[in-house]
Amino acid sequence: MIEHVPIIALSTLLDPRFKNLHFKNAQASGKAVSFLRRVISEKMQSSSSGSENDGVPRGKCDFWLYHKVLVQKDRKRSEGRQGDELSLYLKNPMTPLKSNPIETWEDMKEVFPRLYRQFRQYAVVVATSVPLERFFSEAGENTSKKST
Repeated sequence: MIEHVPIIALSTLLDPRFKNLHFKNAQASGKAVSFLRRVISEKMQSSSSGSENDGVPRGKCDFWLYHKVLVQKDRKRSEGRQGDELSLYLKNPMTPLKSNPIETWEDMKEVFPRLYRQFRQYAVVVATSVPLERFFSEAGENTSKKST
């Protein structure tokens, strides 16, 4: 089944129009959710294992360091209260089919920053040659009409 293809499963899960609604296999859905949780967790750990001074080289004074540390602590506290981003995202209603998922994510990126980064990585554009074929077909018809 196509839902077992990791990139397609993640792309579907991160599309706010579909999320996990169309997964026929609960195991495939759970696997995609677990993978996404693991990726987000690893990204959080790797970013928090960096220096406390938020990229400011040692020996340089950062006037706003204390503020940055307080903001980071407050963010971690609020994350614990709200639950994880993925659970909140999946509980939110799906967006209409006619909505543009890229625009939707631009609106949601402040609420779900980690998922937004994953969306940017896994969102795929469905490639199709139909518009190009239509263009050449019309061009061929116009050429045929001109030559007669």
